[in-house]
Amino acid sequence: MINAATIAKMKKGVRIVNAARGELINEADLAAAIKSGHVAGAALDVFAEEPPKNCPLIGLPNVITTPHVAGSTAEAQEELGTQVAVQVRDYLVEGVIRNAVNLPALSPEQYRRVRPYLALAERLGSLVSQAAATRPRASASVMRGKSPKSARIFCAALFLLECSTPFSMKK
Repeated sequence: MINAATIAKMKKGVRIVNAARGELINEADLAAAIKSGHVAGAALDVFAEEPPKNCPLIGLPNVITTPHVAGSTAEAQEELGTQVAVQVRDYLVEGVIRNAVNLPALSPEQYRRVRPYLALAERLGSLVSQAAATRPRASASVMRGKSPKSARIFCAALFLLECSTPFSMKK
């Protein structure tokens, strides 16, 4: 429905929102129109290919993209709520965090193996944040012995988080 021909008929500076179906918009034509300035911007939560892999719109500065949560039905909301409740229970009972942004998922066994490293990284980061006059801009660490790769990733993330948190904000 929305392609180069239909976009050409629109007023210059139009903004396009699509939260219905990805197939409604020719993504390459919309990207070209945005780059040319005919279309001022776009907001999308659906794409021709889900999840979007080679979408020409992603990364354009005047395009907002968000994940499509097709959870508008009561059944979908109930399932989503159940999944969240299970994840919260897993964290409270086993200390396992699932579906965290920018961190790998760990099984309960992997988390048990990584937990001591995380406690050390948190304490070291807290120490640095209290002792340093300014926040560190970078850090380097070396882990010796047998440590799972996931431990190194989590520890680096936690150390940097703790270093960047001012002492006055800590518990």
